[in-house]
This record gives sequence, C-alpha cells and structure tokens, in this order.
Amino acid sequence: MRSTVLLAIFFCFSIYTDAARNITDIKNNKWVISREKPISVTDFKNNISDFQLLKDSTFSYFKDDRFSINTIIESTDDQAEKLMISIQQWNNLFDVWVDGQKLENLQQNDIFLAMIDKLAETDGILLTLISKTEKVNEIENFRSVLENITITSISGIVISWLAPGKDQYFGCPKLEIHILNTLDKDIDGKLVARIYKPETFDLIAENNNCAFSRSNMETVIDIIFPDIQSTLIKGNFVAEVQLLDKEKNEEVIDRIKVPIKLE
Repeated sequence: MRSTVLLAIFFCFSIYTDAARNITDIKNNKWVISREKPISVTDFKNNISDFQLLKDSTFSYFKDDRFSINTIIESTDDQAEKLMISIQQWNNLFDVWVDGQKLENLQQNDIFLAMIDKLAETDGILLTLISKTEKVNEIENFRSVLENITITSISGIVISWLAPGKDQYFGCPKLEIHILNTLDKDIDGKLVARIYKPETFDLIAENNNCAFSRSNMETVIDIIFPDIQSTLIKGNFVAEVQLLDKEKNEEVIDRIKVPIKLE
C-alpha cells in the first residue's frame, strides 16, 4: 500500500538563486455559501447577491442540500508560474474547484494537494469547495478546514512536492520527488534525501540520485533507501530533500522538509 504525505505543504525551506516560493495567507478571507457553483471571478461578482456570508448559523439553511463555499484569492506574486494549493483536514468531505475546474488530489490521504496554472485573471482566482455530504454534523468542522488552506506560488527550479512510497523490487521505503523547472535552461542536478525521527531528528536513512531537470518541464525522480526494510520502519517521520547544482560545485538550488508517514 502506498504511503502518504501527512502535510505536503507545511515545510521548512530556503530560497536560493533559482528557486522562489511565496505563501499567500487566506485565513482572513471572506467566504460565502450557496447552492450554486460560480465558475469564475466575474460570475461570482455578478451574482454576489445570491450568496450568503459564511457564518456558523448559515449551515442550518443547507441541512438537506449540498452546497458550495467560495472565496476569491487575489494575485500577490506577479512572477509566479504555478500555484500550489494544500488543504489540511480535507478528509475527502468536499471537492475542490478553481475557476470552475475541478482539481485532482495529488495525494492519497486526508491532505489535499494540487497544482494550479498561473493566474488567468488579473483580479485573482475563485476557490470553491463543494460538499460531498448532506450530514451537517460531518461538515461543521469546515471552519477549521478553511483556516488550514495554504496557497503557495512557485517559480524557478523548485521541489514542488514529494510523496513517500515503497520500492517494489527492494521492498524498502522510497521518496517520489517532483521537480518543477519554469526557467529557460536545463539543470544538471543531484537530489539528496534524508529521513529523520520527528521528535529527536535522529537520522534514520540517507541516499541520493541524479536529477537532470529540463527547462519548462516537471521531472519525477525516485530515491530509495535499500538499507532499511519497510517492515522495520513505520509511522511518522520527517523527510528532508535538497536539490543541488552539480555544475556549480553542488550549490543548493532548493530544499524542503516535510512530515511524512511510512506504512
């Protein structure tokens, strides 16, 4: 069974010459609720009178119906080539839509992670959450969900996301690492991955792999840890991955550190 990322976007990172990552805080965004699903920022603004401002009491109006919760995310990074949305406590209770298009979750767990192309509209994007349940007692925790949505803009050469798994040949843990290159140049790189205990940060395993990244492409590279067997290492850990430039004396291009769960 494929392991899952516990928290795909809440990482520690360093910004280097060829990597840029900026987080947009939407905790204070205004959300509205309705039975209809708007398909764009313009559609949302033209029909704003049909929506109700989201309050705890408004859920009672939709007791027997599925509903959508909507907000506008304004563009704060003109240089961004991609946006990444992460929702903690997603729990598969609702579908996620951006500008009328349903997003697919890149993970296989209760955390939602998806990539979004550069903003098409200058006045932002429309984020819509559509409930998949009609049971009010299952959706009353939406407030905490809304407070744990992260929008991250990325550009340059970045480690966009990673997912732990199990190597089929060796039967050992592996990390599936996604590198996004939005520049007009190739990079002859190297990935170094480490797994730590979350409480003490004792090193559990370390390995590396070559990472040639072509311009304007996404590259997926696996790093396996053959010295440890999956049967002996299960539970919550921390994965740290560095992307190095081999042509510049292994200068660090990007680095992420994320909680993971090995199963």
